[in-house]
Amino acid sequence: MNRDESVRFATKYLEDLLSFFGINVAVWSTIDDQVIQLSVPSTSLNSLLIGKNAGNLRALQHIVSMGLTMKNAEITRVNIDIADYKHQRMERIEKKAEGWINKVRQTGES
Repeated sequence: MNRDESVRFATKYLEDLLSFFGINVAVWSTIDDQVIQLSVPSTSLNSLLIGKNAGNLRALQHIVSMGLTMKNAEITRVNIDIADYKHQRMERIEKKAEGWINKVRQTGES
């Protein structure tokens, strides 16, 4: 299975998994280097899909990745972002880090 087929399979596979839970949405997909990026729009079940400490989100990534592996896909690494959760989390972490950096600069403490 080539790169394009891998992306189409991963997208359809995730859409089918979500529809099993009654979530009928179109999944947006791209390839960054050797990772398939799948983006799920916001729904009323975001917290269920993400789960505590993003455990459900990681499980979904693993399931889709294993599906690709079973199909002998060229690309098997998958990153799923639900309702921009990972992007927002990254921004919060960056802001915390900037705050710590500024504090160290002001106080001179490390």
